[in-house]
Amino acid sequence: MKIRVFEQKKKEKKRSRSRGARDVFSFERRHCWPFLALSSYVTSVHGVDLVFTAPCKLSRLCNLAGEKTKKPVCGKKHKKPFVPCATEVVYKIPLSCGKAYIGQTGRCLNDRLREHATTVNAQNDGAHLPAHCSKCGCKALLEAADVMNRAKGRREREIVEAEQIEIAADACISAPSVHLTMKELNFLQGS
Repeated sequence: MKIRVFEQKKKEKKRSRSRGARDVFSFERRHCWPFLALSSYVTSVHGVDLVFTAPCKLSRLCNLAGEKTKKPVCGKKHKKPFVPCATEVVYKIPLSCGKAYIGQTGRCLNDRLREHATTVNAQNDGAHLPAHCSKCGCKALLEAADVMNRAKGRREREIVEAEQIEIAADACISAPSVHLTMKELNFLQGS
């Protein structure tokens, strides 16, 4: 029955256009959604017109048909990569004394580890890692560095870093970038 009504309206519209008169129907704004089963029926009951987008578009066809090639995480060819490249991470560097250094970076982890290697070799006492290594006599095991978490935003990485440092307690030699209250730590550990 709905099909007949639609066809009848279509004929009326064609007649009104052929006479040069204005359109009888007013066009309302349509909403564009990805296709979901029964969504058309549910919205039509409430008088909302939907236009569906196709999940498999022609532009994605080449990506689906071709081989999946991973894009390089960083565009650099590292002379001496310590670990596989990773960006926007919270990382942990184990030390030969059993403790660890926890930090975060938005850049390539290998670049940050190279900087740590330079400061440890130069015995820069201003930073946490070289200060501990010169005082304790231990070595930073940069090749054993581990990615603990990934986060796109700097603030999110700093919060995760602060949480991991608090969890590690005395086994960690680094200081957090941000200070978290006990309520914030309890919230993070509870979720």
